[in-house]
Amino acid sequence: MTANTRDDRTIRLTDDVRIPSVGFGTYLISNADAPEAVAAAVGDGYRHVDTVEVYGNEEDVGAALQSSLAADGLSRDEIFVTTKLWPGNAAWGHTPNRSSFTRGPKSRTSCPISPTMGSR
Repeated sequence: MTANTRDDRTIRLTDDVRIPSVGFGTYLISNADAPEAVAAAVGDGYRHVDTVEVYGNEEDVGAALQSSLAADGLSRDEIFVTTKLWPGNAAWGHTPNRSSFTRGPKSRTSCPISPTMGSR
C-alpha cells in the first residue's frame, strides 16, 4: 500500500483547481462555538470548510476562518469553502414551498435538506 499524497486526498475540478475530498462540516455549530471549532479544524489540517446558508452561521464561520488563517500563517487560497443556498432563496425572487419538501410515496424532493434543519 502506498502512502497518501496530497493529490490522493483531493478531487480535480480543473487543471488548476483541486478540492480536498474531506471537508469540515459546520452543521449545528453555533455562532458562539464557530471560532474555536473552525480554529481547531484548520489547525488539525482541514483545508475544506463546508457550510450552508440555512445553518445561520456562515458569517461567524467566515470570521473564524479569517482569524484562523492569520493565526496559522495560511493564505485564503489555501482554504476551499463550499456553501449552498436553500431552494427558493429570496435572492432568486421566490420563497420555498414547504409542500415541495414533503416525502411520501407520491412526492419526491430534489433537496436532501430537511425543511426543519434551520428551525430555531
